[in-house]
Amino acid sequence: QMGLCGVLAAGVLGALIAGYIGHRWIGAWVAAGREIPPLECAIVIGIILPAALAAFLGALEHSEWLFLRRVSPQAQLRYTPVFHKVARWSRDVFGRRRR
Repeated sequence: QMGLCGVLAAGVLGALIAGYIGHRWIGAWVAAGREIPPLECAIVIGIILPAALAAFLGALEHSEWLFLRRVSPQAQLRYTPVFHKVARWSRDVFGRRRR
Protein backbone atom coordinates (compact mmCIF):
# COMPACT_ATOMS: atom_id res chain seq x y z
CA GLN A 1 0.00 0.00 0.00
CA MET A 2 2.91 2.35 0.66
CA GLY A 3 4.17 1.77 -2.90
CA LEU A 4 0.79 2.74 -4.32
CA CYS A 5 0.65 5.84 -2.11
CA GLY A 6 4.22 6.65 -3.11
CA VAL A 7 3.33 6.54 -6.80
CA LEU A 8 0.31 8.76 -6.22
CA ALA A 9 2.40 11.23 -4.20
CA ALA A 10 5.07 11.21 -6.92
CA GLY A 11 2.33 11.91 -9.49
CA VAL A 12 1.07 14.92 -7.54
CA LEU A 13 4.60 16.18 -7.04
CA GLY A 14 5.33 15.64 -10.74
CA ALA A 15 2.22 17.60 -11.70
CA LEU A 16 3.26 20.49 -9.44
CA ILE A 17 6.78 20.51 -10.89
CA ALA A 18 5.43 20.34 -14.46
CA GLY A 19 3.10 23.26 -13.72
CA TYR A 20 5.98 25.31 -12.31
CA ILE A 21 8.25 24.56 -15.27
CA GLY A 22 5.43 25.34 -17.72
CA HIS A 23 4.69 28.61 -15.95
CA ARG A 24 8.36 29.66 -16.15
CA TRP A 25 8.60 28.57 -19.80
CA ILE A 26 5.55 30.56 -20.88
CA GLY A 27 6.49 33.49 -18.61
CA ALA A 28 9.89 33.80 -20.27
CA TRP A 29 8.31 34.11 -23.70
CA VAL A 30 5.68 36.59 -22.50
CA ALA A 31 8.29 38.71 -20.68
CA ALA A 32 10.31 38.88 -23.90
CA GLY A 33 7.18 39.99 -25.76
CA ARG A 34 7.47 37.16 -28.25
CA GLU A 35 5.20 34.34 -29.37
CA ILE A 36 6.03 30.74 -28.53
CA PRO A 37 7.18 28.91 -31.68
CA PRO A 38 4.54 26.46 -32.94
CA LEU A 39 7.10 23.63 -33.12
CA GLU A 40 7.90 24.00 -29.41
CA CYS A 41 4.19 24.00 -28.56
CA ALA A 42 3.61 20.93 -30.70
CA ILE A 43 6.48 19.05 -29.05
CA VAL A 44 5.28 19.90 -25.55
CA ILE A 45 1.60 19.21 -26.20
CA GLY A 46 2.01 16.27 -28.58
CA ILE A 47 5.03 14.41 -27.19
CA ILE A 48 6.17 15.47 -23.72
CA LEU A 49 2.80 15.66 -21.95
CA PRO A 50 1.42 12.37 -23.34
CA ALA A 51 4.72 10.60 -22.57
CA ALA A 52 4.69 11.88 -18.98
CA LEU A 53 1.07 10.84 -18.48
CA ALA A 54 1.72 7.41 -20.01
CA ALA A 55 4.72 6.88 -17.73
CA PHE A 56 2.64 7.82 -14.68
CA LEU A 57 -0.17 5.49 -15.75
CA GLY A 58 2.31 2.65 -16.28
CA ALA A 59 3.84 3.19 -12.84
CA LEU A 60 0.38 3.31 -11.27
CA GLU A 61 -0.66 0.07 -12.99
CA HIS A 62 2.52 -1.67 -11.86
CA SER A 63 2.03 -0.48 -8.27
CA GLU A 64 -1.53 -1.75 -8.34
CA TRP A 65 -0.28 -5.11 -9.63
CA LEU A 66 2.33 -5.34 -6.84
CA PHE A 67 -0.26 -4.38 -4.22
CA LEU A 68 -2.72 -6.99 -5.47
CA ARG A 69 -0.04 -9.70 -5.45
CA ARG A 70 0.82 -8.86 -1.84
CA VAL A 71 -2.75 -8.64 -0.57
CA SER A 72 -4.33 -11.47 -2.55
CA PRO A 73 -1.78 -13.65 -4.39
CA GLN A 74 -4.44 -15.83 -6.04
CA ALA A 75 -6.28 -12.84 -7.56
CA GLN A 76 -5.34 -11.40 -10.94
CA LEU A 77 -5.93 -8.10 -12.67
CA ARG A 78 -8.34 -8.15 -15.59
CA TYR A 79 -5.67 -6.51 -17.74
CA THR A 80 -1.92 -6.76 -18.18
CA PRO A 81 -0.02 -3.67 -16.99
CA VAL A 82 1.71 -1.78 -19.81
CA PHE A 83 5.20 -2.18 -18.32
CA HIS A 84 4.73 -5.95 -18.33
CA LYS A 85 3.69 -5.94 -21.99
CA VAL A 86 6.72 -3.82 -22.92
CA ALA A 87 9.08 -6.04 -20.92
CA ARG A 88 7.67 -9.19 -22.56
CA TRP A 89 7.94 -7.60 -26.00
CA SER A 90 11.54 -6.50 -25.42
CA ARG A 91 12.52 -10.00 -24.21
CA ASP A 92 10.97 -11.48 -27.35
CA VAL A 93 12.62 -9.01 -29.70
CA PHE A 94 16.05 -8.63 -28.14
CA GLY A 95 16.26 -12.13 -26.73
CA ARG A 96 16.18 -13.63 -30.23
CA ARG A 97 19.10 -11.49 -31.42
CA ARG A 98 21.47 -12.83 -28.78
CA ARG A 99 21.17 -16.43 -29.98
